[in-house]
Amino acid sequence: MVSSQNIYKDIYHLTETIGTRIAGTKQEREAAEYLQKRFLEYAPSCVIEEFQTMVRDVKDEKLEVYVGGEWKRINAKLFNMSTTTEGKDVEAEIVFFDGHTDYQRADISHITGKAVVHFGFIPNEEAFCRLLEAKPAFMMMVDTRYTSELPIANSFLPAYVEKHGAVTAVDVAFYDAWAFLKAGATRARLNVSGGTYKGVSQNVIAEIPGTDPDAPCIYAGGHIDSVAGSSGADDNAVGCAIIVELARLLSQKPHRHTIRLIAYGSEEQLSVGSAMYVKRHREEIEKKGAFMCNFDSCSSAIGWNRFVINANAALREKMKSVYNGEDIYYVEFTQPDPCNDLFPFTVCGVPGVTLMRNNCEVGKFYHHRPDNNLENISCDIAAKLAKASAKLIEELADGDDTRELYTVDKAMCAAVDSLWLENYGGWE
Repeated sequence: MVSSQNIYKDIYHLTETIGTRIAGTKQEREAAEYLQKRFLEYAPSCVIEEFQTMVRDVKDEKLEVYVGGEWKRINAKLFNMSTTTEGKDVEAEIVFFDGHTDYQRADISHITGKAVVHFGFIPNEEAFCRLLEAKPAFMMMVDTRYTSELPIANSFLPAYVEKHGAVTAVDVAFYDAWAFLKAGATRARLNVSGGTYKGVSQNVIAEIPGTDPDAPCIYAGGHIDSVAGSSGADDNAVGCAIIVELARLLSQKPHRHTIRLIAYGSEEQLSVGSAMYVKRHREEIEKKGAFMCNFDSCSSAIGWNRFVINANAALREKMKSVYNGEDIYYVEFTQPDPCNDLFPFTVCGVPGVTLMRNNCEVGKFYHHRPDNNLENISCDIAAKLAKASAKLIEELADGDDTRELYTVDKAMCAAVDSLWLENYGGWE
């Protein structure tokens, strides 16, 4: 029987005992080693595979705006993968830039040398390059999905930064930006010391061997790391706790197919751990990968299930039958989504699902914030999803024709390849 108490214990250890688990830090490593020990209670083998990542190591970040005849301190967080001011004050005139429409302008040189309040995300690589070419003094990034009083930790895409470099940028809360712009702020100054450096993250890989060594492999996963300033209970300690519970449930009897459970590092920089695992094991995955069941931010105490499903119609019906049979209903999203750990497996032709749970139309109101904590999630909901997912994995792991019957929807393959190249740099 599934245990919500087990799930709570693991989430508590990851969020309260260890705390914030930024990619490449000792806390992320401590979490990985804890999960390895937990997996080994149920699986006969569990290894840690290291890979290179960028590590956020900010010493200080100070943003001020000049409004009403005085300088006012504004809460800000260094945008991940950004450059810094290297401990020096950088001051400039404030300009507003709408990320939804202003990239339509033939010329954006009006932001050159300015402190740019950037509403929304940078839409694509071309826009990113134009932004860098314009040479703003620095950027104040505002996440327009959430009208938050707190800055929401976000990141430039690693593939973009590796190819083109970066600009200095900080996250600013929506309401702060709204207030100082409405009040007529004219200038801003920023001082950020520290920054990012190359370090090491890791994937934790547990295996429950199948009785048929030639049978395809079933995967389940969830990411270990959290963003700066957040213990990441729902994003994604809960996913790690669920796959540990799956290890316990699925190890209780033999299955024909091998089951591999993976806790990924460095997801918050855009699924770096998942992409590295797929690149490192590409040949095996393309040959024997049958299904991926991924868990990420799936246990909001109040809300609704939203499952990202990359699979053909037969497998979607199979999932619907199993989850509905366990009284679990969900909104189905079937387009390829490069922003989760399922996507690199989709690139290899492995079908699967990412289980998520929303509590507002754009996601979770506590997304990348300090209140992404135990108080706002439900371990009973996590246990219910774990129970149904274990049933689905068991049925697939004991089937004779899993890989032949269940595939990625062929209609999405061109879009998947394009997103893989743009967001991850392809196979290089």
